[in-house]
Amino acid sequence: MTTTLVPCALFIFFIAFIPESPRWNVLKGRDKEALDTLSKISNSTHAASVFQEIKNSFSREAAKKHKVHFRLNKTTVPLLIVGIGLAVGNQISGINVIQYFGPTLLKNVAGSTDSALLQTFWLSVCQFTGVLIGMAVTDKLGRRNLLLMGAITSAIFLAYTFVAFYYRFSGLLAVVGLFAYMVFFGMTWGQIVWTVLGELFPTEVRSICVGISICAMSMANFVISTTFPVLNSNAYLVDVFHGGFPLLLFAIFSLGMYFFTFRYLPETGGVSLEKVHARVLEKFNIETGEEVLVSEPTNPSR
Repeated sequence: MTTTLVPCALFIFFIAFIPESPRWNVLKGRDKEALDTLSKISNSTHAASVFQEIKNSFSREAAKKHKVHFRLNKTTVPLLIVGIGLAVGNQISGINVIQYFGPTLLKNVAGSTDSALLQTFWLSVCQFTGVLIGMAVTDKLGRRNLLLMGAITSAIFLAYTFVAFYYRFSGLLAVVGLFAYMVFFGMTWGQIVWTVLGELFPTEVRSICVGISICAMSMANFVISTTFPVLNSNAYLVDVFHGGFPLLLFAIFSLGMYFFTFRYLPETGGVSLEKVHARVLEKFNIETGEEVLVSEPTNPSR
């Protein structure tokens, strides 16, 4: 119980120092607080420019009088395709299979349960290390570049691990691919997808679209985590692939996510949230205005 209470207590303590987002402050008419927050993370000129863009994107009066009416149309559908694709892509490389069933998977090459448990611990350490590295380089290298790197490295290292399982490599050679995969996944898909989902959608429909995307992620997690035990216990697959067949599937899925990201996701870093979705729509050859993202508010006077 102590090990769970400590991080919860630290979370409660540190969350007190997190400011409200500038957009929320503008929505509530707290312009000074919004500008102060923007000035802390940028220079005053850029902060003023971003502040004005936020002001232009929605007014306090409109936020009070109108409700957002989400609808599927030629702009929201492409945005959702990208959002759902990235959310599902976060899962189909098999990250949660490794986290949930690490000892079961590694027992195919570790030889004993104790050894598999120890290797699973080090896999977690590798992922945490990758997260720390990713936090330091995200703004320097860009979201899109890191996601592309994460997808291709996942495909490479998972394919190597499949080969290691198939040919029954022993010792470090059997698991070094998984260690490398966890580091690069932590740097990239493990954290950047959450950032991109928050930047991808326009303010008016962001909460709905992010919710739909996260729902798709949870469904993908459910499908993969319930399918893996079936694949891993199939006598034919185990006999032929020596427990590596799921890794081969995850490598193929990761390669697919590389091409999906390359085709449909623009760089979102350094771009104001009011402009990101327009760049996404350009990938689908769609030109449209902000106003068609939601339905027109009802005017009772008509």
